[in-house]
Amino acid sequence: MRIWSVGFVVLLGVGPAALAKTAPVKPLPPVHYTCEDGTRLRLTFSAPEVVPGTALLRLLGTGTELKLDRAPSADGGRYTGGPVEFWDKGETARFTRNGSTLSCRPTKR
Repeated sequence: MRIWSVGFVVLLGVGPAALAKTAPVKPLPPVHYTCEDGTRLRLTFSAPEVVPGTALLRLLGTGTELKLDRAPSADGGRYTGGPVEFWDKGETARFTRNGSTLSCRPTKR
């Protein structure tokens, strides 16, 4: 099996040295949101070339941090994880946690 895997890498034309030089993909800069009840969120989205996409959601002031996975959406960016969903479209977003949905807007930091 080891011989096959080495042969596979050579067939692709990519050697171990080339693989080592691949730069890690950096996430996008964080985006801050303020929701209608005053809840403040900071989301760091994975780079567009990362498939499937993810978002790291932080509830500011609480210490809560959640990793959300990109979910299918007809419009906008939708991310889910357990009882939490974040869905943004243009200048508005919805943050749902435990069945309660808040309307949110991006804010400048």
